[in-house]
Amino acid sequence: MTTNVLITFVGSRDPFGDHGAEGSVITLVRELHPDEVILLSVDEKGRHQAEETKEWMTANDWVPATKIYLEHVEGDPIDYHFLLGMTHTVIQRHRFRIEQATGSLPTWYANHSSGTPQMKTTLILMKSIGELGDGEVYQVIDPQYVDSSHKRVSPVAVTFLREGALREKLWALWDGGDYGGAITVLNELRTLSVHREVKESIEWVLYVVQGYRFWELGLFGQAIDKMKQAHRIIKEEKSFQSLKNWVNQQLQWLSQPDLQQYDYETEINLFELYRSIPRYIQRERYTDALSRFYRFLEGSVKYDFRLQYGVNLQDVKPQSVRPEIREAIQQVTGKERIPNQLELYLALRVLRQMAPERWSAVFTDTWISVGGDMTNGWDAIDSLRKLRNHSLAAHGMLPVKRDEAEKAKQVASRIAQHILTRYVELQASYPFGLCTFRDNLQQYWGESPHVGSS
Repeated sequence: MTTNVLITFVGSRDPFGDHGAEGSVITLVRELHPDEVILLSVDEKGRHQAEETKEWMTANDWVPATKIYLEHVEGDPIDYHFLLGMTHTVIQRHRFRIEQATGSLPTWYANHSSGTPQMKTTLILMKSIGELGDGEVYQVIDPQYVDSSHKRVSPVAVTFLREGALREKLWALWDGGDYGGAITVLNELRTLSVHREVKESIEWVLYVVQGYRFWELGLFGQAIDKMKQAHRIIKEEKSFQSLKNWVNQQLQWLSQPDLQQYDYETEINLFELYRSIPRYIQRERYTDALSRFYRFLEGSVKYDFRLQYGVNLQDVKPQSVRPEIREAIQQVTGKERIPNQLELYLALRVLRQMAPERWSAVFTDTWISVGGDMTNGWDAIDSLRKLRNHSLAAHGMLPVKRDEAEKAKQVASRIAQHILTRYVELQASYPFGLCTFRDNLQQYWGESPHVGSS
């Protein structure tokens, strides 16, 4: 069971001020009902007021005398160096005592309304450096300015702009797929944050981000290693249940053997390429989206030739090529001899010549609409292929526009649906969800998730 502890300096109005108005310590004790109270004082006047405050609390049975601790150290009431050192020592000593006795850390309530301005600020600083954990700092308004005791007490929002700015930067980098930048920000947050939930989760969040970085690069083995490291840390933590389930889903997907097959194309690694195209478009990386599309197109053609016709486009064995394939190649090339390799454009023309139903659905039955213009699948593929070649010739300096990237996405969708036999199954089980992770993490960190897609 958590022990609620009020820690406060004692000021000139404790336990009561002018005209008998109760001071902030008494008000907080009545409102918050702490299990323990720690009264801090630094001079004889403060010691006397702390003793009077303790007597008043025990006389009214608000807090037992054995649960009220008078912490007095002689010093300067306006010396920050002294006040910070004293307060830090007291907090650490009582935290250790309570944890040893109960097995759990205390919940702190701090009073921002008693003592010198330096004393009040000291407790704010204790909160800012994480010494008060998830506790709250409260301010109490003088009774003459309010008409009820409930309005007198309110928490002070100890939110520091640097951490807030870092979190905003983190989500922007995350949504933009800048995993290297996100890792840098997470490391800074680990040092800077005043929130327990952030500090205790940074280590495994870093592993997740590193895993996604490898995943995006197609280095699935390294991605698995990072996700496993994250899972090992959180598997025993009940508070991470939703995030734990999410990490499990990522691991199950990444652990499929076909995903790490680099010698030839498989449905699952082609599907990974297909799903990466819209991510690059969302991040306005249109040249990368086109590059992924071209790799997906080329891989899909190679996969289809191998699966349907037993032909390896990189190592065609003319003597074993089926008659219908031989005839189509000869018609397209205008030559009797079958080449030892079929380049992508030649292979596409062969498929168009043969017109199997699955490819006809892509070439002729597909109409791509971008910017009000309509074009069939074949013409769209041909224009995208030429655009990619021109971009390569310009050493990547030829910009790819959003409309062209959107065209690539639409064509890729038709190819995936008609060429990948497991498309429906893979689409339903694909777990790469940056926003799902981000939203769960934001909730755990006490933020309101924002709407996005990935």
